[in-house]
Amino acid sequence: MIMPTRRRQRNVSSIQKTSRAKKKLTVTMGIMVVSIFLIRTINPRSIIFGNNVVSKSKQHGGLGGGIKSHLRSFVRTSDSDGKSKTTTIDPATSSIASSSLVMRNLLESAGISITDEILSQLPPYSEVAKLYGSKPIIQGLDTCQTFQNTVQKEKAYIAPAGMFNSGTHLINRYLTENCVMPRKASNDEEDASIRFQVPWGKHWPASYRLNRIVTSSGHGKGEIAAGGEGIVQTDVLPIVMIKDPFTWMLSMCRNPYSVSWLHRSDQCPQLSSVKDKLKRTKNMARRGIYEHTLKESANNIHRESNNDGDGKIERQEIPVHVNYNATLKVTYSSLVGLWNDWYREWNDVTFPRLIIRYEDLLFHPEKVTTQICTCAGGEMKVGGANKRNSPTESFKPVAQGAKTHGGQSGLTAAIIRYGDLTKRVKGYSDYDLKHASMTLDSELLQKFQYPLPPPRLKEQWHDILY
Repeated sequence: MIMPTRRRQRNVSSIQKTSRAKKKLTVTMGIMVVSIFLIRTINPRSIIFGNNVVSKSKQHGGLGGGIKSHLRSFVRTSDSDGKSKTTTIDPATSSIASSSLVMRNLLESAGISITDEILSQLPPYSEVAKLYGSKPIIQGLDTCQTFQNTVQKEKAYIAPAGMFNSGTHLINRYLTENCVMPRKASNDEEDASIRFQVPWGKHWPASYRLNRIVTSSGHGKGEIAAGGEGIVQTDVLPIVMIKDPFTWMLSMCRNPYSVSWLHRSDQCPQLSSVKDKLKRTKNMARRGIYEHTLKESANNIHRESNNDGDGKIERQEIPVHVNYNATLKVTYSSLVGLWNDWYREWNDVTFPRLIIRYEDLLFHPEKVTTQICTCAGGEMKVGGANKRNSPTESFKPVAQGAKTHGGQSGLTAAIIRYGDLTKRVKGYSDYDLKHASMTLDSELLQKFQYPLPPPRLKEQWHDILY
């Protein structure tokens, strides 16, 4: 039987379409195979700074971001000896590479030699700007004129204040190296109007202003301006250092100073615990804190869902004890409560003061130091010498850790640690992260633009580490 002409044409057309589809699929599969081969063989870690090839720390794993984002463009450059060589640049991260130059320039201006190892760990400035913004945030600049109108220039002082691990040593170093006040030390070696700390004690709450005088005993040779004897406290402009609460709590885990709370070294900051397990915390005996501390936090019970279908569990905040001195011990609801209460008090004062973010001092030292110095009625000095401005010299960065005791970190280590988004909450348990996000003072977070970290996957919340 002979098939009708139209039916034969339709069948032929269908066969042709099927053949073309198979060819297209074959070509597509071939492209994918070649792309995967390129991804696995081309090293995505090299990037160019001038004519030098350095390594990037981040690996580009898998096919995330699509095949196109993993294709590399080849660039031919020349070595100092004239020999040409081929390197690769990832187009998707070329802007990030240029932003890393900001970090490199910051370190080089401090006299730090940049090695490939250091450069491979430097965070891109774009990441820092994404987290903390591209400009410093200084609270209290509107009080500068009031301070200058009420305090004679020759009697004015600048002095740091701040909670432990907030950068008080660092701001003191930046000011002594780069700012000169009308009142100067008689020996012309140190500006006595730039104090080591506020005269009532830099770690003490704001309410102790005019109610306490710290003595100069126990401080080192480089801290001769540490004591508060003979200082008119109203002549002092406090420079209050504040740090991102999430990184600050991790700093407290590394070096708690005179702050103590129940926690395990492998579960820090440990802001809360299941109520029945709080008594069994391993660090109780070692830190000298006993079961009576449970009574102090009896009203600090939180009911939080564990998201595993078992309903609610009772979690209790772990109180924090601060030994301000041998006779004064203050208890706060938790490590979060310490940060909230301490900085809320400084935020609410009515007398002139500046509140400086540690991150701004780290990434914008010259801008921050200049604004502080000017606010107090001083002038920027340059090159580290005790003299007035000279147009031929420049700002002097502080390269090494400012502390003279344990726990310090240099400028390089600080930039690597505090500029990395992934390290901001590294080590936090799911409950710590959730508890901090729920209880941190929202007004302070908003005022200083400290964003809450994104919540972890819902499936992770049931993974209790206690």
